[in-house]
Amino acid sequence: MASNFGLCAKVNDKTVVKAPDWVYVPSVLPAEPGEVRRSYTRNAEGEVPAVVMEFLSDTDGSEYSNKPTYPYGKLRFYERILEIPIYVIFEPKS
Repeated sequence: MASNFGLCAKVNDKTVVKAPDWVYVPSVLPAEPGEVRRSYTRNAEGEVPAVVMEFLSDTDGSEYSNKPTYPYGKLRFYERILEIPIYVIFEPKS
């Protein structure tokens, strides 16, 4: 489990990074002693994150973005590019 952790992918020779508010990758290897793990790359490390959670933003609603071109929308990136099975958008006010 991690928060504000970069999820990375290479798409059409461009590196795409999104930092969900919370992510769970079941079998990720721990960081080396003294190091802080700040990102995860499915293409290099293999396992699909099981859950991604975003807290709904008051300003832009980008959590629902399905923008199909670079920079990809969050929904498209998590659902289509990384193929994350559970994407949660949390509305803290309700």
